[in-house]
Amino acid sequence: MCGETKKENSNQKQCIKMVGNIGILYEDPYILVCRKPAGVPVQSANSRVKDMVSILKLYLLEESGKPGEPYLGVVHRLDQPVQGVIVFAKTKQAAANLSSQIADRKGSGQVVKRYCAVVRRNADVYKETETAAVSEDEEAAAASDEEKSNAAASDEESGSSAPAESTGDKIEQLYMGNVIKYLIVPEDADVPAGLDKDVILIQKPVEKTYVDSANAADAMDKLGLTDKISMVGSDLTDLPETLLSAVDAGTLESTGTYTDLDYKTMLKSQCTLAILPSDILPKTEEDLDAKTEELRSTAQRFALLEIPFIVDRSSDEENDEAVAEWEEVYKTIFDVK
Repeated sequence: MCGETKKENSNQKQCIKMVGNIGILYEDPYILVCRKPAGVPVQSANSRVKDMVSILKLYLLEESGKPGEPYLGVVHRLDQPVQGVIVFAKTKQAAANLSSQIADRKGSGQVVKRYCAVVRRNADVYKETETAAVSEDEEAAAASDEEKSNAAASDEESGSSAPAESTGDKIEQLYMGNVIKYLIVPEDADVPAGLDKDVILIQKPVEKTYVDSANAADAMDKLGLTDKISMVGSDLTDLPETLLSAVDAGTLESTGTYTDLDYKTMLKSQCTLAILPSDILPKTEEDLDAKTEELRSTAQRFALLEIPFIVDRSSDEENDEAVAEWEEVYKTIFDVK
């Protein structure tokens, strides 16, 4: 579970539960009202940045227990450095209704926005109007959200159009192909627009890795890369001595398996890559359906976390030369010269 009972301090005592550092103030089947902490973006195009949308979608997925990426509509925003209250829609119809209310807030009075700021001088020096001015960017963003939400709601009601495929769904599908393509992106390099639709991106530097493959753990230990491992699967008992000592000392997290991950811990660890065992793949006709569904479910959850994963298949290789190629993969990912 992502949620936990409310914490009694000045900032969080009003929250009914916490999801990471995001406080949930109110929730029903249609809306989710949250306290946005300063420094966390509402929605980010950077897959290495954990934003409110990705964190809350994972929370909704765990709460519902249903397959498929949950809907979460962004109907207004606050800038990343700002803290405050954000309302999200849990259905497309709710998103359309909220967007309409926000757009017409000055006329209807259904929605009121209040801004507070800490200033060094007398507040009267800065006072221009009785209500805070909303930036043009925010107005444009709200208008854009309204158009998208109304269009989505219209399609949903008429049944004339299938729901748009989400980013998480697209990433999930990349893992389900016969050939999985990866692109290892150097630090600070720009990714060409649209390329992430065709390949799975691994952004350097990779400093924190979840490893649930004994073969991968052995290879990384051999290459002196154990400092890049931040979490290991709890079922891994035949680990290199270096990692076993770290687990015993409490400096290395041992949590869950790829089929039963502690996603809250994954989020807190800021993991940027996962390495899974080949057990996740079907090996016989008898287990084809079950393993395919297991792979799809795993891909869906890692896509929501925005953490790429690779499957270490070194145990399936037929000769030492092929096994050695897996070490070359890790050298490339982790910049081993």
